[in-house]
Amino acid sequence: MAELAHNAVLPMHPPPFEDETLSSWLMRLARANGTKFYSLCRWIQKSNKNIGRKLDIGVPRPFIHRLAYLTGLTERRVMNTTLDSFIGFLVPGLQKHHHFSGILMAGIERYAELRYLQQFCPLCLRDSNPFFRKSWRITFITACVKHEIRLQDRCPQCQAPVVPFKNDTKNQSIPFEGQWSECFKCGFDVKYAPILRAEREVVRSTKLINSILKKGYWDLGNGEWIYSFSFFSVLKHLMRLVIYKERKPYSKVQVDSIDVDMRYWAFSEMNQIFDLWPDNFIRFAESHGLFLYDFYSMYKTNPVLPFWLVEPLKEHRHFPKVAPESDHVKCACAYLKANGKKVNKYSISRLLGVCNSFVIDQIFDQEK
Repeated sequence: MAELAHNAVLPMHPPPFEDETLSSWLMRLARANGTKFYSLCRWIQKSNKNIGRKLDIGVPRPFIHRLAYLTGLTERRVMNTTLDSFIGFLVPGLQKHHHFSGILMAGIERYAELRYLQQFCPLCLRDSNPFFRKSWRITFITACVKHEIRLQDRCPQCQAPVVPFKNDTKNQSIPFEGQWSECFKCGFDVKYAPILRAEREVVRSTKLINSILKKGYWDLGNGEWIYSFSFFSVLKHLMRLVIYKERKPYSKVQVDSIDVDMRYWAFSEMNQIFDLWPDNFIRFAESHGLFLYDFYSMYKTNPVLPFWLVEPLKEHRHFPKVAPESDHVKCACAYLKANGKKVNKYSISRLLGVCNSFVIDQIFDQEK
């Protein structure tokens, strides 16, 4: 890039494909201009410390502005290649430390390249113009609707995570000339990974998720609708509950950090629960032993529980004489404290919608 003036437009600037991630597009830009991925990123913005870690999320505005100028595109078009473009659809806003609920996260930055956050469809990567998609970074997407196969998140040969641009570090002076789908660790091309067929209902549910994400709302029926981020907050909590109740070792693991096989399993367990709302959902809650109080831990991330979720649960899965679990009582205490309300046995019982119990007495005494 040294031959180009700082303000020169890139000689070759192919536009991003629909649903392509920023990092994937930058890899193609670098190759088209005969330079290294990291060299291009530093030329765009020398002060960008996000390179190679969380490049697709929390992208600095100056980086977007300059890349738009260099490629002759609008800032909006460039911004749409980042995961930040899901704000307002997947989540209402970006949380602190650029945490993005519903997106497979890197966790602590220095360990980002060791996380299984990049999913892929082997058959999509065999296309004549392969690229990595934004939708492959979404926690709830575990199947390719085009090929109806399961997504994967690691090299099948050495189990290393998929980090395409790390291939560019193999030679410090010469740009990487192989396939970006090659494993940076062992060199195996993951587009030749074994094909795993997806269940028909999982593919169908994935299409529903894609539709809701694109429209920004979900139709409850009878002319009622809700914002998409409200739908996804409940979907994520349901996944956590299913995994917690059936797979105890995963109970303390964040859903956004769980491997694709476990998320696929959880999603297959929730087949059709959003069809004929709320009838199928109530049947699902009954078969999995879920009650209204199981959803009170959502207070950690939601100041108010969604009305469309609470109403059917109150009617069908709310039994005041059933003792709550200790985790639910602790969440209720935390919620009352955070909102400046009195914390006593009565207020806890009222919030949880249950009669006073030994569990509430015990936790309340500990919280004093």
